Amino acid sequence: MKKTAIVTTLLFSALVYTFGQMQNSTSDNILGQAQDFASNNTSTQNPDSDAVQNPDSDAVQNPDSDVVQNPNSDAVQNLDSVSDKINDFDEEEFLDLDWESEGFTLTEVTEKSQQIRTVTKEEIEKSNAITITEVLQKTAGLNVKNYGGYGNTSSVYIRGMSGDAVAILVDGVQMNSAQSGEFDLSHLAVADVEKIEIVKGGSDTKYNISGACGGVINIITQKKHTPGWNVFASISNLSYYPGQYYYKQNKNKTQTAAMDLFDTQEISTGFSLGNKIVYTNVNAVFHRAANHFLFKDDNLKVRRRINNEVYDAGANASVHFSLPYDIQLQISDKFYYADKNIPGTMTSPTPGNQKDLSNIVWAIVKMDKVGTQRIQTEFLSNYKFEQIDYEEPGTDSLHQLHTINVINRWDFNVTTWLNLSTDGDFTFNYLDSTDCGHIIKWDGGASITAEFSIGNHVQLIPSTKIVYYKEYPIVIPKVGALFFLPAGFTIKSNVYRTFKQPSINQLYWKESKIAKGNPDLRYEDGWGGDIILEYEKAGILKADSSFYVNYYMDKIQWSTNSAGQWTAQNIGKALYFGSDNSLITDLPTFIQFGIDYHFVLTYLLSNGLTLQDNIRIMYTPLHSLSAHVDFSWKSGSVSLIGKYTSERYTSNLNTYTLDPYFTLDISFAQNIGKYITVFAAVKNMLNAYYFETVDYPMPGGSVTVGVKVHAGGDFKSKKNKDKKENK
Repeated sequence: MKKTAIVTTLLFSALVYTFGQMQNSTSDNILGQAQDFASNNTSTQNPDSDAVQNPDSDAVQNPDSDVVQNPNSDAVQNLDSVSDKINDFDEEEFLDLDWESEGFTLTEVTEKSQQIRTVTKEEIEKSNAITITEVLQKTAGLNVKNYGGYGNTSSVYIRGMSGDAVAILVDGVQMNSAQSGEFDLSHLAVADVEKIEIVKGGSDTKYNISGACGGVINIITQKKHTPGWNVFASISNLSYYPGQYYYKQNKNKTQTAAMDLFDTQEISTGFSLGNKIVYTNVNAVFHRAANHFLFKDDNLKVRRRINNEVYDAGANASVHFSLPYDIQLQISDKFYYADKNIPGTMTSPTPGNQKDLSNIVWAIVKMDKVGTQRIQTEFLSNYKFEQIDYEEPGTDSLHQLHTINVINRWDFNVTTWLNLSTDGDFTFNYLDSTDCGHIIKWDGGASITAEFSIGNHVQLIPSTKIVYYKEYPIVIPKVGALFFLPAGFTIKSNVYRTFKQPSINQLYWKESKIAKGNPDLRYEDGWGGDIILEYEKAGILKADSSFYVNYYMDKIQWSTNSAGQWTAQNIGKALYFGSDNSLITDLPTFIQFGIDYHFVLTYLLSNGLTLQDNIRIMYTPLHSLSAHVDFSWKSGSVSLIGKYTSERYTSNLNTYTLDPYFTLDISFAQNIGKYITVFAAVKNMLNAYYFETVDYPMPGGSVTVGVKVHAGGDFKSKKNKDKKENK
């Protein structure tokens, strides 16, 4: 590691010296460089809940088997205007200028070789979703393994992989728990999300995150900052379809009570306030969910879900500073608390209770230029505290995890044909757990990525990340390529290695009669590649289609040993063939259309299995299709969203399957005057009874109605408005 640090330091020093010489030798052509740069910039706990909640559950027995640049473009393109401002500076006018900040954009590059899907704020609002998982299902057609209604555990699939094989980021920082490998998306409020980036494929070069075997989901909460003030408040109620159901097996039949029409409520509020120098965001959200929906059991009898009540609350506060020398600083805090009744399976006689608590403190510093506009850097650090307290008769599990993340990213625009990106990351974890003990775990790595532009038609992106693992480094290479074709077509291709470290639960779960961890586990390894065809025609449509292959080996699975204990072992092998396809219209009309289709063919190769055995990976559907149609007018919109998921095997024995299902949702929003918006949504309007996880029923049809109140303004004085008009 010392040698790696020395080499990195020397490389950085050489690059800075080179840029200094370039600047000195071309001082007579600064404007030309700036224009070239502007036109060519390419910027850059949840523990194993089933294990805690139900040691005999399927998830314990086999929990892992599913298997920047933003240069001051106004200053570059309007130097004369900026010069006039400097010569005739007025502080009050400066604070009143029209401006918008996109936030921290070093990691939001304009082009990379991956297949990337961005879910916009408008799409999020139109979905009327109550959770991030629901947003991803509705807007990007991603598959989900869900354990029931609001507040229950869920995992998102990308290219057939889910859970700890998908890296979850918030504002560019990985959130996956070191204890379980996953992150509970219910800890984030939908109202706090500005947009979501979905990067498909392993070993990404966009964020260089270890463990991103299936892909990356980056949830961006940093808002556009428009000077002035804004306040909002929202309240909604969800009612499940009423009906008759059986109580106490088959004997008693009863009718849905009136209170069940007020099953789930959401209240959110917040405000933002600021000018060009300082900007503040504060918001909070509260949910009460009874989750008393109706479902059909194995005998096709209609039942009512009980012992699944959830109360939770979250809050977020951030302050953003625009400092001299193109420096931006943001400090934020995200808090979440939940009290959840855990029902277990639909036949479980021993429901439990779980209390979740998390708090994350962020500090982000971004410099748009370091001595020159050709160098940008970003420093991110956060402290995350997560506590999970689970109780059921005879069981009390408490887990407290402290995590510190530090990330430093640099971007060097060497020439118009070469861009270099490098980053280093370090993570420290301390766990105090009744089931794992006191554990200290740390890891880190460094990466470098080069982007070579060959003319205007080809871009090559080689990348290497070195990860620290058990006192020796692991090299994770990747090569990407882009070919820009006429008429709006682009071909992308990638070849990569994937890597993921074991979780603390897999390594150090205390030995009992039922299970024990395995400190001798190897890391999970694999190789893959893809080819992607994209098409974009402004004002008409955007479309992309990919074909990918992934070979995954040393997958960690829980299996029984000679003593009958469940223990984690590197026995999993699998092969994935698949295709992701999407099309979104961009027509200048009141009708928009989008479709996402995912195909993934999996082959389980563990325990001597071969392709001829034709064994599929559990919970991985062969086909999934979603489509949406949006009708919009000046003051409102209506969206219709349909999703189909094919059958899935409930175990790797491929003995039983979950039936395919289709859901249809409709969302409506209408502005009333300037400050009020009423909205409504009918989810699963056909009242389909279905399962995404065996023995955990999903909600039937529901109706949501709500109202939003929003107002805002700026601080421009009449004097300054008159001054602008006179100019």
